[in-house]
Amino acid sequence: MNLLVMFAILSGVFPVAEVAVQQCVSCSSSACHESTPETESCDEKCYTMLLRKDSPDEKDPFVVKGCTTDSLFYRRSCVNKCYDKKKEFGSSMYYMCVHCCTGDKCNACSELKSGVIFVVLTATLALVNGLSL
Repeated sequence: MNLLVMFAILSGVFPVAEVAVQQCVSCSSSACHESTPETESCDEKCYTMLLRKDSPDEKDPFVVKGCTTDSLFYRRSCVNKCYDKKKEFGSSMYYMCVHCCTGDKCNACSELKSGVIFVVLTATLALVNGLSL
């Protein structure tokens, strides 16, 4: 970058876009059910994944929440759906539901099951149907 461009940016002639940072709930399993789960700063999207070992309708899934830059989310995409075939997570295969969102703690309270995602965003209930393959 040449000195004139650097001076223009520093003096405010060319505004630099700020990256929006939000807080995502960051937890796994029973820690996600605590009244005040941990949060982390995130400049991408927040996510919630439900993992079911035995069947896509298993009642008590393993829950993982965090920021899409987390290593646990590596090589996954924000497809916002439930898979009816097992997908790899770590070294095991699971039936998986994935939901991504933006906004502070948008992944705080969510329930994903059987192709339907319910997400509570500040007292608003959003229902998305038809997500299974």
